[in-house]
Amino acid sequence: MGCNVQHSTSKTDILEMSKTDQNSVFMSLDDLRFAENSRFPIWVFNIDKARVVWANDTALLLWQAKTMPELEARNLRSDMSPSVQARLQQFQTDFWKGVVFDEIWTIYPHDKAKTLACRFRGLLMPDGTMAMLCEGEDITDNSPNLIKAAQALIYTDVLVTSYRMNGSCQYANPAARRVFPSSAPDLSQRILSGPLYEMIQDGVENIAEGTTLAKVATVFGIRLHRIEVKSSFDAISGEKSWLLTESDVSMAEEVKDELQYLANHDSLTGLKNRNFLKKHAPEFLQSATDDHTYVSMSLVDLDRFKYVNDTLGHDAGDQLLAEFARRLQKIAPKGSIVARLGGDEFCLLIRNDVLPKNICEMFLDQVNKPFSINGHNVQMNASLGFSQTSAETQSYDVLFQQADLALYAAKREGNNTCKAFNPEMSEESQRFHFVDDKIKKCLETKSLEVNFCPQFCFETEKIIGAETSYWVRLPNGKNLPTYELNSVAEATGANLQIEKWVLQKAMDVALDFAKVGRHQSISVKVSELLLQDDHFIPLLQQYLDNSKFTPKSMKLEITEMLLLTNDLRLQNTITKITQMGYQLVIRDFGTAYSYISCLQNYPISHLKLDQSLVTDGKLKILALTIISMAKALGIHVTADGVENQPQKKWLESAGCDEYQNSKEQHRMSFKEFHEKLK
Repeated sequence: MGCNVQHSTSKTDILEMSKTDQNSVFMSLDDLRFAENSRFPIWVFNIDKARVVWANDTALLLWQAKTMPELEARNLRSDMSPSVQARLQQFQTDFWKGVVFDEIWTIYPHDKAKTLACRFRGLLMPDGTMAMLCEGEDITDNSPNLIKAAQALIYTDVLVTSYRMNGSCQYANPAARRVFPSSAPDLSQRILSGPLYEMIQDGVENIAEGTTLAKVATVFGIRLHRIEVKSSFDAISGEKSWLLTESDVSMAEEVKDELQYLANHDSLTGLKNRNFLKKHAPEFLQSATDDHTYVSMSLVDLDRFKYVNDTLGHDAGDQLLAEFARRLQKIAPKGSIVARLGGDEFCLLIRNDVLPKNICEMFLDQVNKPFSINGHNVQMNASLGFSQTSAETQSYDVLFQQADLALYAAKREGNNTCKAFNPEMSEESQRFHFVDDKIKKCLETKSLEVNFCPQFCFETEKIIGAETSYWVRLPNGKNLPTYELNSVAEATGANLQIEKWVLQKAMDVALDFAKVGRHQSISVKVSELLLQDDHFIPLLQQYLDNSKFTPKSMKLEITEMLLLTNDLRLQNTITKITQMGYQLVIRDFGTAYSYISCLQNYPISHLKLDQSLVTDGKLKILALTIISMAKALGIHVTADGVENQPQKKWLESAGCDEYQNSKEQHRMSFKEFHEKLK
């Protein structure tokens, strides 16, 4: 259906349902004949099948379908976000109660956004299931500020309701509908005590504006709400009404032991939190010492958790963490401390009745079992590092530091890895801080150096451009390895500053080339972090203001995952890049889902095959398939990591356009690159 939902009162009310005193009388498909010639789009959406099963001529035009069979053949679930699917399920439940919804939705027929003022109500299908009768009015070009304001009303966690003077509910936003015991409760049924209750008892019209505390009835039981009451006028009828905004402040009034619980437990998973661990771990260690036993600490980190958040949404991410915590508790021996430190990091403090290595293996086995999240089977891995107390090491801080070093080593080695601390890891930690110090000094003194990896045309063997990266030079003239720099910069948060520096330097080179008539393209890797930076788009615009700069000379490389994001801000940024004339490249293609269909949503100019598809003979068929499909879509293909003539030969015969060798020794300074072009 659509991925943007806002509330608004519809201007149209074409179809009216009659009701008996006890039961709602639902319309059926046979009742829609007189609506076939309506000037308003009217259609029926089968929620269970995610298909439009009936539409009048105006709706067919809206959905850009020539015939009803063509429209019905479209499976709308594939492009539907989890939040929209959940919303439709809520509608279906409320339709059985006779509830009618007036909201603003955005649909995307053939990827073109259409914003509609809609009225939704239930319609009984022949098989007895509840479908959704939709009436719409196209408001795509009307009142953008109103639409944005309505969107905020839909997604806020604040409860917003509107009541007539007789106390009956006119409107409740989704947050309110999730809390109230019925979809449209009378005001006198909701407010149970407090100053507002007394005013209601005196007559609804006598309610005074202002903020008050009141006990209210909710699906979670009786709660204490802070309620702000304002007088307003209904936008449709013009009648005076009361607008209520509410927030739950029950926790502020709970007893101290409840507050103590929250202070020591993670609200999402119910596990102990970092505060509890720091406070009670020393006691735990001392008790073990008194009993002449040892303790092991394991730190656990989910691999690729951010990907779940980005593709399935934060609600799915929360569900995953909660299930992850349950599995962790399941395998933890009795008497252990299991804590969530924050994000996707967890800690286990275990007495050595069980060998920590065995616990690690048991845990990784639990994690490898698929997670069922919102109808998706999600396969996850984890990294785990542990340390063990000894006669010399009884300190919580030392134990934690050692386990953290072991976790870092596990993550560096790869997914689904368990590592025990060893003293060599301290040396690795010293190396980490050495590299971090060098990066910071180079950023402070602006002494980072850009390097270039030439890209060649298969047909002419000439250099057509270069991918840019950066160097940090040591006093002896040698460069620190790029993979080590990237790892440390990402861990310390310096990667954003570095990316912005590399981008600006690369664009300076592209501008210099344009001034002397050179046509080589310059490629820059752009991360999600940089795309979200407020200075990114203004920087791109700054170079467009120079009449000699050609945006097509710049290739901005993003990962395939960013095309699958539900983040509207990221989607808009990616769209702006191409609208400004810059070339958009999908790098490392073939390592994720390789959704060729998602490439049609953006004007992608190039795909860069991941070097694993080039160097691993087993993946040759996949590489050939991707090249063939990309060429059919008019997308250029660059092969990454080409090392020898046999690789060049089969890639060229497959229709690949360009290639590069990304090994460290093939990177060069600007002076060397410039000499190569002569």
